[in-house]
Amino acid sequence: IGFNAGEATAGAYSVKEVFAELNVPYEFAGMRRELNGAARYSDYSRSSIGGVWTYAGGVEFAPVPDIMFRGQYQRAVRAPNVGELFQGQSIGFPGANDPCADPSAATDATVRALCEATGVPSANVGNPAIQLNSQIPALFGGNPNLREETSDSWTVGVVLQPSMIPGLTITADYFDIKIKDAISVQGGSLQGLLDLCYLQIQDINSEPCQAFVGKRDAGGAITVDNPPLVSNANIAELFVKGIDAEINYTTSVPFALIGDGESRLNFNLLGTWTDKSGFVPVVGLPDTVECAGRFAGQCGEPTPEWKWFSRLSWIDGPLTTSLRWRHLGSVVSEDSVLVDAVNGIDYAAFNGVNKISSYDLFDLSFAFEVNENLSLNFGVNNLFDKLPGTPQFD
Repeated sequence: IGFNAGEATAGAYSVKEVFAELNVPYEFAGMRRELNGAARYSDYSRSSIGGVWTYAGGVEFAPVPDIMFRGQYQRAVRAPNVGELFQGQSIGFPGANDPCADPSAATDATVRALCEATGVPSANVGNPAIQLNSQIPALFGGNPNLREETSDSWTVGVVLQPSMIPGLTITADYFDIKIKDAISVQGGSLQGLLDLCYLQIQDINSEPCQAFVGKRDAGGAITVDNPPLVSNANIAELFVKGIDAEINYTTSVPFALIGDGESRLNFNLLGTWTDKSGFVPVVGLPDTVECAGRFAGQCGEPTPEWKWFSRLSWIDGPLTTSLRWRHLGSVVSEDSVLVDAVNGIDYAAFNGVNKISSYDLFDLSFAFEVNENLSLNFGVNNLFDKLPGTPQFD
């Protein structure tokens, strides 16, 4: 009931699984090694998914007690959820421009052929009359033919525990993750779907173009009586590469204010350097959106190249005092990068926020253990009252 009312979301599927894991630690010539593996077979009731395998394999190798090398490969899948498969369809009227109504379509042989193949009479190709207003009706909803997403992950790392510095552990791991057949709205919108079919892919047999076949009236217009379906599809690819590093150090201190004789210091730092993070909106097209160190545009929320979280704690008997430091690196607008790289225009031509400066937060907390059943906690978040990273305008 109501304007643009949608159908109910209804649907279900089932899955049966079997899995096995293997872990083989052994020593040879004083060197510790460990092999591990896992496999899972999942049988989905949806015919578009069917039976799928996931698996993983890894190795750890310690040539000396102070150093360990490790690596792993993993294949994983994500089946589409109920909403992505069965979301009830609803009609909408987004703003969009029909390429077949653009006068240039009449003289572009490829666009003309596609317009005719999707139902525009030859005499009406390029006629603005087939789109009389700025809105075009379309259906939005789930796609019961979705397949599973597939990811491949590689990690290679090292663990250092130097015997000359008891209590110290340093780890560093390189990661490379790619997700194929990622589920995304085709084109991201009706306009994106129109552009994919008529201006980019330009193949009548492609999924974007098939969305418009048989959807136009006798004059070639897209009408509310038979609107195209803008739905989810397995069309995108996601990727991320970088390094995770962690430092842990615990040591005793030969003095105490409350405890007996000595206290302890704990330090932890966990950081990530993101080398690449982005996506390919439509596999097969050259467009790749890089989001490492960027925000806004197609990237959305900021993805800083550098970020870390650290904590220094002093444990003195029942009292624990902790100082936490959180850091987010600076980011630039994806829009301003495109303005600079594509159009050859400097940032001064970009009318908006083109950079957010780095951001550091410090938190101080105290915890006092009265007894085994009672602990008192007090803390101050954002100790120095730091505002978020400062936007810079051009």
